[in-house]
Amino acid sequence: CGAAVALMVGAATTVVEQQASPLPGVALLEAPQAAGTALGVDMLRLLESLSSEGDADALATLGDVYFHGNPGVGIRQDAEVAASMWQQAADQGHTSAAMALAMLHVTTGALEKAAPYLQQTAHDGQGNHQALAQHYLARHGLGRQQDPEAAGVYLREAADGGDSNAQLMLGHAYGGIAVEGVAPPGGVSKSEAKHYYQQAARSGRVLGKFNAAVLALEDPDARTDGKKCAVIYSDLADVVFSASRDLRLLGAMARRALDSGNIQGAALLSMLLSDVGHPVGHENAAKIWQSNARAMQ
Repeated sequence: CGAAVALMVGAATTVVEQQASPLPGVALLEAPQAAGTALGVDMLRLLESLSSEGDADALATLGDVYFHGNPGVGIRQDAEVAASMWQQAADQGHTSAAMALAMLHVTTGALEKAAPYLQQTAHDGQGNHQALAQHYLARHGLGRQQDPEAAGVYLREAADGGDSNAQLMLGHAYGGIAVEGVAPPGGVSKSEAKHYYQQAARSGRVLGKFNAAVLALEDPDARTDGKKCAVIYSDLADVVFSASRDLRLLGAMARRALDSGNIQGAALLSMLLSDVGHPVGHENAAKIWQSNARAMQ
């Protein structure tokens, strides 16, 4: 098991480094569906209509749609359009839109532009958004003196509230990875780092699962204790299967083949995924063969 884990660490490291990708994850294949069913063309038209009338909730939601993109209804990713819609909603007091706009500015380094929206969310927001807004204000000294200790406390509040970004950042801070302007409560702690990485992993963050597994490998018995080793191997395999660009591309090709009626192509691609050990590949290949055995003879 120890040797297998070593190989899987290498594979997981590679796919984590390549993770930034617009490809969808590998999903169970179902019967072809009409494009746009995820959002729905009718719902999109309703949101556009309400947005044109200045409805804050509709503007905030449509901003999310443009930020992430939705090819099924003909919307490409457009951060500028998203920012415009979020700003219109934030100007009406919509704190979720204000936080989204603030984070857009934070990630591009435009802290002065982010400040008023962070302050709006810190004053009028609730829950994780309010805690995160307070975190960034304290961390960067926006409208107040920079306070790394307070930044750490607010970050933990958001992490404990279930925010996966906060969980990852706090995991980094506790793990000794420098997070500028943040002092983790109680100081550096590998056990706390592992805890918050595991929380992020449960929230669906691949990097959290990867980092938690790497920290688990620091246990002296990790490579020799069969149960511990098996858990670590399984977690790293999940990272590879969920984040690998190549595997996701195969999954997207299988989806396209099925949508276009190419049953044999979908079956062969699913079998290829199955051959490399992907559990969804196993299920898809079996499902296609069972449903289309005669057509593929």
